[in-house]
Formats: sequence, C-alpha cells, structure tokens
Amino acid sequence: MPAAHPRVPIPATTNLFGVERTIQVNHCRVTGCANFAVPARHQKSKPGPSDDRDKAYKIHSTNKGRIPSLRCKECLDNPPLKSNESIVKEIERLSAHDGLWRREETTGCRKSTCENHQRPLAFHPKCYRKNGKRSDGGQQYLCKSCGSSFVISNPIRLHRDNQARAVDVLSRIANKSPVRGTARGARLVSTQAYYQIVDFIVSRCRDYSSAIDRALLEGRLSLPADINVESDAQEYTLNWTSRMDRRNVVLQSYCTTDSKTRFILGLHANFDGQADPFIVNTDAARCGDMELPEAFRKYAHYWLVGDDIDAGRTKSFKYTDARSTLLEQIQVLYSNAASRKDVENIE
Repeated sequence: MPAAHPRVPIPATTNLFGVERTIQVNHCRVTGCANFAVPARHQKSKPGPSDDRDKAYKIHSTNKGRIPSLRCKECLDNPPLKSNESIVKEIERLSAHDGLWRREETTGCRKSTCENHQRPLAFHPKCYRKNGKRSDGGQQYLCKSCGSSFVISNPIRLHRDNQARAVDVLSRIANKSPVRGTARGARLVSTQAYYQIVDFIVSRCRDYSSAIDRALLEGRLSLPADINVESDAQEYTLNWTSRMDRRNVVLQSYCTTDSKTRFILGLHANFDGQADPFIVNTDAARCGDMELPEAFRKYAHYWLVGDDIDAGRTKSFKYTDARSTLLEQIQVLYSNAASRKDVENIE
C-alpha cells in the first residue's frame, strides 16, 4: 500500500545553471486575485477549526470527486493539483535535450561508488584536477577522491570529405528530399555518411539555439520591447510499430515564434524518447502509483496503463459545422474544456 500523501504536493528544488530554484505551482492562477502566486500549505492541519488551517485555500475535487484540486477562498477558482517533482524532472529533461547545459556542467566522476559521483566539474572544481589532453584535443580530468579519469567530450565532427556537402544535404532536407535521393544527389559514399551529416547539423543547430536561450535566461541578451509572439500547435500521427500494440499514437508539439524575425523561441513535443513504457509501468505498479491521484505519483508526468481510458481520451468532442459563427465555436471549445477533469490538460 502506498504511503499517505501530503495535503498538497510538496515543493521541489532544481539546480539551473548554478542557481537553486524552488518550484511550487499549486496556487491560484487568477492574476487579479489576492492569492495569485501564494502557495498552498502542503501540511495537513488538525480536523475542525484551528489556527494552523490554510486561510487561502481548501481542498476541492473535480471529475466527480476523483481528482483533487484547490478551491481559492478569495475568487473561488479551482486550479488542479500538479506534481512539482514531475515538473522539475521535465525542466531538467528539456534543458538537457535542448543543450542548455554546458558539457562541464553535466560531466563529473562516473564511478557510482565515489563521493564525487554526480558532482559536475563546473560546480565542484576543487574535486578534480587537469590530467593532460587526449590525441583528439579533449581535456582529461582526474577525480581527487577515487583517482578515475574522464574527458570533456568534444562536439560532433565531420570527415573532411563530408564538410563541404553538409550545406547541400541541409538544403535537400529542407526541400523534403528522401534519404536515398539526398545521398545520391549530394554524392555521398553511403547512407551512413548521410546520417553522420544529419547528426552534425543537429548538433550545430542545437548549440546555436542553446547559446541564445542561455543568454536570455542569464540576462546577457534581452528581448525587444515590441516583440510579437505567435504560438502554434501541431499533431503527428504515428502508425503502430508492433502487432502486440496496434494503437495509432498522436504526438503534440507546441511552437512559439517571434513574428518579426521568425526566430523560434521554443518547440517541444510531449514525448520522451529515453523512457521505456514497460519499465515505467512496472515500477509504477511496484511503488503504488496506480492507487494514488496523479498529482502525488512518482511518474505523474507519464501516461500509465489505464490513464487514457480514465481521462476520457476515447470520447469524441463534437464541434459545430463550418456554417456556425466564430462566437459559437469559441463557446463550444470552452464548454468542451470545462467538461474535462483537468481544465489545464490540453490533450
């Protein structure tokens, strides 16, 4: 049986670029309310009237009492409870995926039994010392605790014959040329050289984008005052890849762009390619996640077995036909959103 969960998910901390930040999203989301951004108490109070009761919120529920939420005593808004720990995991995953971390901020002693394990070089420089360079120019470091060495990996490089072809390959990819057609048109030796060039292009694009994002987050670069931001959502339907699981998976991505410069501020899909569904569901069943509300789960940021049925994803929301007015369509969209158990779940 899972342990009793707190009244509200407890705050979670994360280290972003050397600064420790506390995440607590369980508060009123109405900007004009006096309780806006005022966190709810996560400790349970004594039953009945007492001085330690939460004066700003009370625990409410949605979806016929199955999903816990907050009830703001000031504006009566019902924000659903969210897992701060899972939000931190997603922030760290996206930061690593987008290349926001420098290599020395993610590299440290790899020996699991060492006390310097998971102590990055950038934040714990006194735990390591330089130990020469490798033949490819990579700087080697030595752990002062266990004596093991590691190297700061260099970015992906290309063979001299493929460097001049990278621009041609990128142009053909942008024009939706197939893999074999691109390899043949760019005069590549094999399709393996094609994928090496693609990896090189991805690493360079990620380095450039992460440098801009890092400068914005650290305040070294500021956005213009008259920026116009446009957001768009895209859906990607994937066919089933196994006869044991023949569901058609729909992935969603959300892109935010500056309308003037067309610079993409962010594009993320609700997909984690490093997660194994079997391992996640097995561990979730072992730790009792299935019996807990989503906000108090260890794997609150993943869809577990049965969550899609419980969330009503099989229900079809009917929209008005093309002859209806825009106002009527907006009213239907709002009514459909209000019928969901979690009004912030845009899926």
